[in-house]
Amino acid sequence: MTRKKIPKKNETKVLTLSRRRCCICYGLSNDFEIKNGQIAHLDQNSENFKLENLSWLCFVHHDQYDSRTSQSKNFTINEVKQYREELYDFINKAVKSGMQLPKGDDKLYNNKSNKHKKISDDFTFSESSMADIDFRLSDDDEVSIIIKKLKSHDWYSQNPAISKLEEIDHSEISKDQAFVLGRNIYQSACGGANNSKNFMNFLRNSLAIFPIKLSRFVLCGMFFEAYFDSKGEFRKYSIKGKYINKLFEIQTAKPYKECITFIKNHLESYRNYIVATPNDPPIIITLNLKIMKFKSKECYIKELFCGTNNLLKEIKDTRTKRAKDIPHQIWPLTFDSFTKATFLSILSDSWHIPKDQIKLEFNRDYSSCSYFVLPKKTIIVCPYGCY
Repeated sequence: MTRKKIPKKNETKVLTLSRRRCCICYGLSNDFEIKNGQIAHLDQNSENFKLENLSWLCFVHHDQYDSRTSQSKNFTINEVKQYREELYDFINKAVKSGMQLPKGDDKLYNNKSNKHKKISDDFTFSESSMADIDFRLSDDDEVSIIIKKLKSHDWYSQNPAISKLEEIDHSEISKDQAFVLGRNIYQSACGGANNSKNFMNFLRNSLAIFPIKLSRFVLCGMFFEAYFDSKGEFRKYSIKGKYINKLFEIQTAKPYKECITFIKNHLESYRNYIVATPNDPPIIITLNLKIMKFKSKECYIKELFCGTNNLLKEIKDTRTKRAKDIPHQIWPLTFDSFTKATFLSILSDSWHIPKDQIKLEFNRDYSSCSYFVLPKKTIIVCPYGCY
């Protein structure tokens, strides 16, 4: 049985009361920006549609609220309700007084508690480095020569270039050069250059060859390369995910927290195309599976929910298999049976997040299921409509 949708009357009420502002962002940080998000059931009962049980939360805080962790205390229902009431009270007073609601950058909210939304000018890079097709490289300095070799797409040039990184004078590398260097180390690793692959496989150790400030700029370039192309445009359906798990491994490293803020800021406008951004603490995507015994060793996945979103979508024409907006990795789940391990690996590859950030919850014991199958002519879509 599919889950019931929130009644339109209640949905509209929550959206207008909140003005699509996340109450947790507001309560913790006076962050008043309009956010992409979802209506959360605060008691986590998806059939409780009472207004007192509903609240608009941004994607990050919705995921954190729904997740369970033994390492830190989750948001409590009473805590979130208090933030919600404070938010509604402020909006109500603002509307009654005729005051224009601030969007997040107004002086009213330009206080110390908002610092987490900002990064220092050190993490502002030139337009030509963000669109590195325009970045000027000379034949006179060592780092420019290394970047040129990494851009060559020739392994015989790329591998020696990586080896040179420890030998050059790091004090001569500019912030923008370090950023573009990071971009091209990442792209050459995705292209198969062995030394670049080793650099990414041992990322924390590899970054340690640079002074800490410089290593942050290099890492920012790597994050940017994964999500944005050489023209500085968001990759949308072609995110470079081959080593993205290695980037996510560093998301909780305190020396690189400004790098996480940097990439999150740049990805905010594209949240509907991304399952989870790098974050500290890591964002956990919880999937609820309703399974039925199908054959002796197979279980039939009847429903698959993330929050209130049903991720099983009917395919009317299987010739859409090659559609560019559906990751090629996801299709084997439609046509073949699969193990739990395969399921997690495919979701990880297609959603570009680590496997350990996907949590599966089943409605029944699945220990007797060696394999799972989807309903015929269905495909799994990503939680937030990315494809």
